[in-house]
Amino acid sequence: WNGLSHGLKLINWQEEAYLNSVYNLMEAYTSYIPSSTSRNEVPDISLFDHSSLTAAIASCMLDWARENGITDFRETFFRSNTEFRSKEAFLLVHADLSGIQDFIYTISSKRALKSLRGRSFYLDLILEQIADEILSNLDLCRANLLYSGGGGFYMLLPNTQKSAEALVRAESKVNEWLYDQFSIRLYLAIGWAPATANHFMDPDKVQSSGTREIFRAVSQVVSMKKTRRYQGMNLEKLF
Repeated sequence: WNGLSHGLKLINWQEEAYLNSVYNLMEAYTSYIPSSTSRNEVPDISLFDHSSLTAAIASCMLDWARENGITDFRETFFRSNTEFRSKEAFLLVHADLSGIQDFIYTISSKRALKSLRGRSFYLDLILEQIADEILSNLDLCRANLLYSGGGGFYMLLPNTQKSAEALVRAESKVNEWLYDQFSIRLYLAIGWAPATANHFMDPDKVQSSGTREIFRAVSQVVSMKKTRRYQGMNLEKLF
């Protein structure tokens, strides 16, 4: 508690990046604190994970409401919450970097281990940079980045026109840069699918197939894009 309090006092709350600073402090100090103190529940969810996901969902709801001209949040999200839970207010986003195996392991035997670690770390940095740029363009913080690793990442974004445009722009920009740097060795596929609040709830309590349906839909979009690379790229430049 002392460490968390001290860290919060050091944050410059006037800076735009203060949310990410709070996020990092919460991760450092609350990752091993259970979110529920009820003795009748299994404390398998940390306070950090619970708070992070709550912030991600809330920010998506706010941006979705703004785009749809909704100002009465109490009516929409509380009194009429059953109706809202069926609205496609969210986007589940998955980015997958193809070609990483050949990129990492095509090396000489001299200092192979150091080269493997260096290239793997380099790809991690690229993905982190891509994720940060998308979140920054949408005025969101790291809480909306659900997972990053293994050559890709998952995000929860608001289902808005701004989000779709940011994702299309990021995919095009990154792939042009990857082509200029590495030719066709690396390719980034970004897929997304709309989701409702019901998809993230207990399937036994609502009429929903749960998150399985959304993850399957996103994976299908990414797989399709990986088999149809460079459709939007200038073919004259490619050949």
